[in-house]
Amino acid sequence: MKVQRLREQGSRRSWFGKRGSPAQSLVEMALMLTILLLILSGLVEFGFWMLDYSNMVMSIRNAARFAVDNDHRFLRSECHPWNAKDAVCDRLSASFDETVCNEDFYCKISRLAEQNLERHVPSIRLDPTLGDDIVISVFTFTEGTSSVVTDRHPNPSGFWSYYGTRSSRFSNADVKNMIASQGVTHTSAGYVLVEVYYSYKHKLGLPWLKAFVPDPLPLYAYVFMPLYSAAPTPTP
Repeated sequence: MKVQRLREQGSRRSWFGKRGSPAQSLVEMALMLTILLLILSGLVEFGFWMLDYSNMVMSIRNAARFAVDNDHRFLRSECHPWNAKDAVCDRLSASFDETVCNEDFYCKISRLAEQNLERHVPSIRLDPTLGDDIVISVFTFTEGTSSVVTDRHPNPSGFWSYYGTRSSRFSNADVKNMIASQGVTHTSAGYVLVEVYYSYKHKLGLPWLKAFVPDPLPLYAYVFMPLYSAAPTPTP
């Protein structure tokens, strides 16, 4: 009798254990699925972010390469702060004149960078109300006991802002240290610096991501390249 009772109790426990296993598995699967979805959505958003950043760098690199074959001394007074940046050279104005912009080195390079940004898929559109901007600076290095920045253009600000919302992050000392870190300590040359500020808006717009990552997320990239027109004039 005792043996039979023990067998019955064991069968009941086994029956109840089997009955509880599917429910427990469902709960565990629901928890794991939630975590996996959170991770997956984060990876997808991170992928979009990396794609936009890569496209930013590619766009301003192409613009800087184009600048190498142009002369930074080609200016239109309408495009510079000392003339209050006339409406014909203001990208946000209905009077914006592409022809005038293309006759000014800084406006032309900035416009090219913007067009490159907008051609990508997904398109990158700068929003100056969020602080987006393209900033261009030109440097002249003259060799002495060590290379020093002897001139910075455009004068008097030392940088040109496409939308007028940002300034350059680089001081003359920063630029000198940057080329010195590449092993260049004695040079007489010119350089162009193209910087872009962009506010990345979440593509998925998921609230649990916004709790950890700002929306919009500020991005910044720069490209530094030689510019022959800015090199110091050789002396006999």
